[in-house]
Amino acid sequence: MTIACIIPTRGRPKGLVRTVDSIRGQAVAYIGLDRTDPHFPAYATNLGKTFVFGDDPTTLKWNIMAAQAIEDGHDTLVLASDDVVFETPGWGTKLEALMTRHLDGIFCVGFNDGCEIGATPHYAVRREWVRALGHFCPPIFHHWGVDSWTTDVARVIGRYHYAVDIMARHLTVKLSGRFDETHDRIRVDKCWWGRDMNMLTTLGRYREADATALRSVMRG
Repeated sequence: MTIACIIPTRGRPKGLVRTVDSIRGQAVAYIGLDRTDPHFPAYATNLGKTFVFGDDPTTLKWNIMAAQAIEDGHDTLVLASDDVVFETPGWGTKLEALMTRHLDGIFCVGFNDGCEIGATPHYAVRREWVRALGHFCPPIFHHWGVDSWTTDVARVIGRYHYAVDIMARHLTVKLSGRFDETHDRIRVDKCWWGRDMNMLTTLGRYREADATALRSVMRG
């Protein structure tokens, strides 16, 4: 089993290095750069398999890179970002052990984000999950709400595990005490937060459609 961390990035070249350093030896980095990023020239190009996008929704980047990771033969896909650090030694080995619980591959593992017990902004699924749904993360969103939607679906079908012992520390405002330009841009300037939260609350019935698709390939 091999793990691919899917990491879109913008405005955080140093943060990306920090994230990639934390997964070395445990997973392969799939990195999505933004050619409109003012910091674009500052990014190292040897950190992992690199894609160059425009000013596109984050979900588009996650899904395109995840599809390529599956094509490249990776079994487990981690939804990650440039503001997370995997702190648990051997976290990849722990994750691989968890992912073998269900032979049908329909399983979702949420990580401890270091901010709030039970919060899962970053999670992992198997390639079978992606194939059953046709996407890695729900494309109705631009950026926000992906984690809540996915983990809700996993809970509905009884295939969710919160790995409190795998620390994927999310370096958010809860820890730093401030928002940065990248956060403000997608939450305030582009108004993605309000749009995505509206989608999350009003389209709940479609989560059951995802659950039905996953149940159709579950065994036992």
